[in-house]
Amino acid sequence: MTITQTRTDVLESVIAADDHRSALYSLSTDDLVAIALRYVETVAARRARANVRQIETASRSVPLVAQIRADAKSAAKTAARDAYKATMLRKFAPLLDQRIDLGGGVSTTWGHATPEQHADRIAMLTKQANGIGQTIALHQEAIDGLHELGIVSLEWLAK
Repeated sequence: MTITQTRTDVLESVIAADDHRSALYSLSTDDLVAIALRYVETVAARRARANVRQIETASRSVPLVAQIRADAKSAAKTAARDAYKATMLRKFAPLLDQRIDLGGGVSTTWGHATPEQHADRIAMLTKQANGIGQTIALHQEAIDGLHELGIVSLEWLAK
């Protein structure tokens, strides 16, 4: 008998023998150890696979992985939001009590301004910036003209 012979082969040969005890006694100690080892390995492998199947079945019935991913994603979003909130607070804390003129006699503070009020302030500042840009362009044109004509002020144009 060889080590590669399966447990079933051995049992069939033992059963087929006239005297079961004599068939077992006819095996060498090494053959018996090999058969016993193979049997124990097979039983252990079957039990391990049964445990894996049980875990796989449980994980299908309870979407554990999906829940863990969702929890991790939620925790990451919360952490990112908290970090962003802290950054915003550091940036705007000195401004919270400062007044913002919204035009038309309406004002608020940075701390109380709504998104719409910030948009109104942007529109007002943009209008001012456009006016300032036009004024800058006029001043530059006056400088260029004064240099071109070689005069010291625009008043000299009327002379």
